[in-house]
Formats: sequence, structure tokens, C-alpha cells
Amino acid sequence: MIAVATIEEPPDLFELGQQAFAAYTAELAERGVPVSPDLELRRGEGVICYYQPDHNAIYLSMPSPSEPMYPIHMMVWASILSVSDQLELERFLRLFVQRIVAHELGHAARDHYGKYGSNLWEEEQIANQLAVALQNRRLTPEDHAFFLRFVDGAVAALVARVGTIDRVRASYTDQLEAMVQAGEFGTSTMMSLEALAGELDLPPSELLDKQVSTGAQRALSERQATIEHFNSAYMSDPVPYFYFQLGWLQIDLVARHTHYVEEFAAKHLGVQPALLPRAELGRFDEDGVIACHQAYRACRGTDPCASRWFYKRYRAQLIALLEGADLKSVETAGASTPLFRGDSSVLLEAWDEERSDRLDMLSGVAPPALAHLFPSTIGERTVDSLLAALPNAGDRSLARLVLDGADEPAAAHTLHRLRLIDRASVFRALPAAVVLDLAAMLIELPLAPDEPLMWQGDQHNDVFIVSEGELEWAVASEAGTRTGRIGEGEVVGEIAFLTQQRRTASVRAVGHARVFVVKATDLRRLAHQHPSIMEHIAAALARRLAAMTAG
Repeated sequence: MIAVATIEEPPDLFELGQQAFAAYTAELAERGVPVSPDLELRRGEGVICYYQPDHNAIYLSMPSPSEPMYPIHMMVWASILSVSDQLELERFLRLFVQRIVAHELGHAARDHYGKYGSNLWEEEQIANQLAVALQNRRLTPEDHAFFLRFVDGAVAALVARVGTIDRVRASYTDQLEAMVQAGEFGTSTMMSLEALAGELDLPPSELLDKQVSTGAQRALSERQATIEHFNSAYMSDPVPYFYFQLGWLQIDLVARHTHYVEEFAAKHLGVQPALLPRAELGRFDEDGVIACHQAYRACRGTDPCASRWFYKRYRAQLIALLEGADLKSVETAGASTPLFRGDSSVLLEAWDEERSDRLDMLSGVAPPALAHLFPSTIGERTVDSLLAALPNAGDRSLARLVLDGADEPAAAHTLHRLRLIDRASVFRALPAAVVLDLAAMLIELPLAPDEPLMWQGDQHNDVFIVSEGELEWAVASEAGTRTGRIGEGEVVGEIAFLTQQRRTASVRAVGHARVFVVKATDLRRLAHQHPSIMEHIAAALARRLAAMTAG
């Protein structure tokens, strides 16, 4: 039986759902991914909450204290969740209703953009990613701790009624994350498996067999059968359905990976900002080298970021020419050897505009035909047609934007991100192709005044670059709370990324602000390819720790 509530007035959960629906639909519209303007939130019956495409409506089945059936509905929820304390149940449902509304909005968005598929398990996973993006960051530490504790208890109680939790974990979309939370291996192993899977272009599941227990191996081997059974049964029996949802929620609440609205829109709705394509070298020849250097000089007085971009492109083009040339050997007179015997990325990353360019050190041993193309010798050389000589379409688009004021939306959006990256010392020295990759990885995240970006103790370890506005960090300890500010162009979150520990500070927006997110998985891949990133992150970490401990 449920204990009688005497302390608080029972919540109107449908009204709370309406508030969440209004807030979330407004947020999606502000992020450039509006759902159907006619979409409605309607009262449902029973305990099943669902999106109905034919009605263009989300049906929210939540007990209302004004209805005669309220006690019976609460008893049904209590039975499903195996809980006897009504106050705790009501507190849980306050949080759960926000999750449900966000989840069903995921289905509605997928349908509105023509992406909803026939694999119901996959659609549930995708919808949960939007729920994480809309809700998790806004949970206070107290609500988060309660939510997780309640879900832990409900899942443990349901195991006896539904079956092993291994099946639920194995069916979670991110199998590595699920295995970490199951205690099968630690974070360092997860990162190694991620990196290895990326290098071998394999799904992580193919590397898990030797890493997990026999029970987990069995569950993983039955993963497809579990998914097929979930699809066939779906909502026919609410208890197993909620068991899976609670098991997935349990992982979502403690996962190191998190989700964002723009990421959801790009991956699952096909809505993403127009950006320049990757900076492939394109055609590389003498005219291309000179054209990039000419564009660097032409942009210098009007747009320093574009100027630096073209200088990096000039270096990339020159190195590409040198890689195909022979170098006069300094050890054996008269002999020749290829200029680069290994990875040339060290040279690509070595440029510091405050110092002389290391490429000049090669000018004395380069073939005479290329000697006039080095930084100290190229001077004011020009080509007959700058746009025609630039190596690829992205270079030409950026040049038209900056030099001619042309309408080039993809170039304009890309340059905005390049300027942000350019201001962050962690990433500024990276070569052009890598910077363009990084620009495409960035996930935009606007913040309202006082909106939290992270909480002290959070698990996820993404990194953020402040694009607009100002953030405030706060570190609470037994000695009190220390605070500080983080301004535009600064990086935040690097401590958790580098140490793989929980967040050391809470961070919120002071006024309206905007940050760009670099997902930890993307940044680890870049750092593996370009180790200098870790040096810059370590330096930023040292500066942050000094600021946080000052005074």
C-alpha cells in the first residue's frame, strides 16, 4: 500500500507537463529545429504516454489530484515502480514527466522532419538523446541525486519481475558506456576501446567480447534478439517497457557522454549549419602556394583570422610540394633523399606567428626550383588571378567573402567558428585542415541568464569555448565557496577532460551567453592525431587551477 501524503499538496503532473512542453518547444524553435506548430499536448488515459502522428499530438497520461481516479492511478504507478512512499513517487513523477515530454518531442520531431523509422527500439534511443539534451543539464545536484537513487531502487525491484538487467544494458545504444556503468571495466578501458574501434573502423561491440563477464557476453550476444523482442512487444505490456526505459534512464543519469540539441538535430533530423567542406589540399602547385600567401597578405588588414587561415593554407600547400621533392642530403654530399621520412604534422603544427617560421630552416636544402616559395623569400609575389589559383572551393569561397564582400553563407558560418577557435590558445596552432574539422565538430549551445552549463561533481567531460557573454564558476568546499569569471574566447571544462575526474566546479551563465561544445570523444581523437593539443590543454588547466586557488 502507498503511504498517505500529508506534507505536500499533490502536484498536477499534466500541468507540469504543459509547462515542460511549452518550454521545450520554444527552445527547439530558438535552436532552428521547430516541431509542427500544430503539435499539441493532450491528456491521455492509463499510464502509457505516447506520440500519435495521426492526431499530431502527444498524449500524456499522468494522474491529476483533481480526478476521482487519482488514488488508483497512483497505485498503478506505485506498482510498476515498486515504491510505497507516495511523496517520493510524486517527486519522481515531477522529474519523470519532464523526461517523458522531451522524449515524445523527439518522436514528434523525427516525424515532422520525415526521419521516423520502423525500428521502434532505435526511435526510443534517439528520443532519449533529446530528453538528455533538454533535461539533464538543468537538473540540480539534489534532483539528480534523488532521480538516480529512485531509479536505482525501481530497477533493482523490477529485476525480479522482468529479468536480468544485463539485457537492458546490452540494448543501450552506447554499449561501451553501458558496460562502464555496469562495472565491467573502467573509463580508461572505454577510451582505449573507443580509440581502437575508431582506428580499425569497427563498431565497439566487436571489441567487447574479451573485456566483459560471462553474463554480459551472453547479453551482448543476444542483443539483436532483445531488440527484436522489444520491437515486437513494444507497449503491449507497460511493465517490461518501463523497465527498459528506466534501465536506459539509469545509464543516462550517470553516463560520461551527454547530448545536445544541435547534435540531435544534425544526427537525427538532418538539420545542420552550412559550413565549408574539409580543407583538403586540393590542387597543389606553385601558383596555389603563391595564391594562399597572397590571400594571407590581402586579408591581413581587414580580417586577422582569415589572414592566419590563409597562412596555414600556404604552409600546407608548400609542405605538400616539399613532400614530393628531394632534399639535398647534409650527411652525404651529392646524394638526395625525400624531404620527409615520417609524419610531417610536427611541421604543420609548429607555426607560431610571434616567431620565425620553422619552414625557413629547410630553404637552404630544398630544390632550387622551390627556394623562392619559403616564408623569408616569397615576398610580395602574386598570381594573375587570385581566385582561380586558390587550391580548392573552400579557399575561394572564403576569399570572396572577406575580400569581395560576397554572399557566402557557408564561408560566413565557418569563419565565425574559425574566429572562435583562433581566440582559444588551446587550438590556435593547429593546422588548417584540423581546424576546419574542429569547426565542423563544434556544437552550439546558447545559455539564458543563470542557466547552468555544468554542476560540480558531474560525470561528463566535454570541453566548452565561450563564444559570447560571460560565465561564472563556483567551487564549493568545507571552507566556503570560491567564484570567478570566464570570458569570451576562454576554454572551460578542460580539467575534467584532462584528468577524467568529475567536474571540479559548477559553471553558469552570468547573462545571456553562448558556448560551443567540443565533445570529449572528438577531442580525444584530435589529441591522438595531434599531441600538441594536450600540451595546450595542460597549460590552460594550470591557469584555471591557479585562478581557482588564488586568494
